[in-house]
Amino acid sequence: MAGEAAPKAPEPAPAISPWEVTAASGVGLATGNSENFNLSAQLLASYLEGPNELYLGADYFYAEGAGVQTTNNLRLFSTYNRLLSDRWYVGGAAEYFTDELADLDYRVSAMPHVGYYLLKSENVKLALEAGGGYLWENQETSRDYWTLRFGQRLEWKLSERVSLWESVSFVPEAADFANHYFLAEAGLKTRLSDRWALRTFVRNTYDATPAGGREENDLSVIAGLSYALAGLPAEEAAPVRRSLKPAKADPAAPAMGWTRTAAIGFSTSQGNSEALLVTADLLAEHRSAEDELFLGASGAYGENSGVKNVENVRASAQYNRLFNESWYGAVATRFLYDSVSLVDYRLMPRAALGYYLVRTDAVQLSFEAGPGYIWEEVGGIAADYFTVEALQKLSWKVSDTISIGETLGYIGSPENFDDFLILATAFVDVAMSDRVSFRTAVTNTFDNTPAAGAQSNDLILSAGFAVKF
Repeated sequence: MAGEAAPKAPEPAPAISPWEVTAASGVGLATGNSENFNLSAQLLASYLEGPNELYLGADYFYAEGAGVQTTNNLRLFSTYNRLLSDRWYVGGAAEYFTDELADLDYRVSAMPHVGYYLLKSENVKLALEAGGGYLWENQETSRDYWTLRFGQRLEWKLSERVSLWESVSFVPEAADFANHYFLAEAGLKTRLSDRWALRTFVRNTYDATPAGGREENDLSVIAGLSYALAGLPAEEAAPVRRSLKPAKADPAAPAMGWTRTAAIGFSTSQGNSEALLVTADLLAEHRSAEDELFLGASGAYGENSGVKNVENVRASAQYNRLFNESWYGAVATRFLYDSVSLVDYRLMPRAALGYYLVRTDAVQLSFEAGPGYIWEEVGGIAADYFTVEALQKLSWKVSDTISIGETLGYIGSPENFDDFLILATAFVDVAMSDRVSFRTAVTNTFDNTPAAGAQSNDLILSAGFAVKF
């Protein structure tokens, strides 16, 4: 019809970049009477365009216990493949590796190869590679020699959100197969959004001819988060404002019935690097129109070079009787055992009057205070005394994928204000599915009057998985 505007042509879809650049990191920490720290940082850039495949990457692992290094290594690597057909390809790999704890100043290698895809589909790629090359290294002495390389790698897209990768390399000296090293890696990546992903990663290195006094085998297990720096489309979403205001004008009340969550965090390095940290938590909650019940248990264990430096067990129970939508009365108790802090036992029953500032399905924020009592044996000395306690709690479902929990408590003796404890916990859960989340958690205990020879502050930072059941 005359005068009508011509229909607007649809905008072309944005071109997909052949580059994908991701960075990942993981961290574990225990301070105070328990001294553990571990850090991982990884960077990977991949280029896939036509017959060309290019991978560039860097890995850094560091750990220490009681101020002594237990892991410190860096790996830089690159791989290029040129497809000759749908299955066959040729290429080359170069690598730089240094490991202070294994007395390896450097290992540099350049190795061309030929490869074949046994499986190659949209979801699964399984390839075998073989080749040779040259290697330069300094491990007590400098040497260089010709090598062979035999490899296998697997990439498997299990679902739209979860993918698995695995690789194995066997690299012997061409003139002496007794001089060889073996590298195996495996990992699981769960995509949380267009840019964020959870990565759990295992690496094992076997050096048949280590430096004198060093172990042949090194094992590392790392869990952390990765972020896509480039190459992935950004989410088109409205800006997010940090707020405690409920998302809906008429917020729903907290869900009734039972909720149970189990969480575990784990990091380890074995071989020349000897460190271990394991944390576990179990929480059960039951809510009704008039009552609330909270049950919890947790534990942590760590060691460095065979020496125990973390060992504690915690348990708690609390019952709330709701008077109205905001006020409640509570009875509760806690138990603590911490061998490194010289706490043989500490039992802390209490009563409290509490008030919910916010109590919705998304946010619960409360304060409570009241009298209590402590029975304890610390540093071999038994004691019991009256206490006063104040506690603040927050539970916040920030979005469909992110939840936060936090508590802060003060326990003090009314007869001696210098005798007090401050307890603090916090966690962030990032949902991987309806039941499984990746959890980053921190627990801190400050004892103003610790046992003789023990420190006042104990802090543990961990990362792992949480499961609702």
